[in-house]
Amino acid sequence: CSTGPTVTIFGQVMRQGKYDFKPGMTVKDLIDQAGGLSARANKAKAELSRGHDSSSPKLLLDLTQDSAKQLKADDTLTVPSS
Repeated sequence: CSTGPTVTIFGQVMRQGKYDFKPGMTVKDLIDQAGGLSARANKAKAELSRGHDSSSPKLLLDLTQDSAKQLKADDTLTVPSS
């Protein structure tokens, strides 16, 4: 059970869920912790939601180019199917 900040990943990854956030963590780090992308994952698209504020804009990412993007605590990454 984590007591510190977390990041969450949903969608086409091997293990969806919450993971401990570490400073400097990137989109690729989170995907790696989740066991990698599933065979059905859309590698060109993902959606990043920042924090718990549902009104904040969602960032559209291209996983082939934006995998080094740094995450923030409470981010949620959603990987759609292709």
